[in-house]
Amino acid sequence: MSKGKVLIVDDDEVCRLYFGDLLSREGYSVNICDDGLQAIQRFNMDRPDVVLMDVRMPNISGNKTLKMMKDIDCKVPVVMMSAYTTVDVVVNCMKLGAENMLKKPGDIEKVIRVIDNAIKNSRIESAQANGEEIMNNICKEEEKEK
Repeated sequence: MSKGKVLIVDDDEVCRLYFGDLLSREGYSVNICDDGLQAIQRFNMDRPDVVLMDVRMPNISGNKTLKMMKDIDCKVPVVMMSAYTTVDVVVNCMKLGAENMLKKPGDIEKVIRVIDNAIKNSRIESAQANGEEIMNNICKEEEKEK
C-alpha cells in the first residue's frame, strides 16, 4: 500500500528523476511534471497528498503555480525547494501558503521527513474537520428531536 501520492514539479530532469526514485523507493506513489502548467493539469486530474515543487521554473514559476494550487485546494500541502534559498524566497513561499521550504538537492532524510510530516499533518487536519462536521450534524439532529 502506498504511503501517499506525491506530485513532483521541477524543470530539471535530474532532480525530477532523483526525487521520484527516492520517494518511490520509500513507498510513495509518484507523479512527475516538468512545468507549472502540466502540474496544474495533473493537480486537477489526480489530487496528490503533497506537492514537492521547485521555485524557479520557466513559463510559470513555482510561486505562481503554488498560488494557483492553493486557489484550487488550499488543504493540499506544498513543499517548495530551491538551490537559491534566500530569506526573501523563503518568506515569499511561506506567504503564498507553502508548507515548508527545502534547499536543493538537500538532505535525503530531511526530504523524506518533511514529506512524511506534511502528509500526516494534512490527514490529521482532515480527520479533525470531518469529526467536527459529524459532531455538528449530531447536534443539529438532537436539536430537531427536541
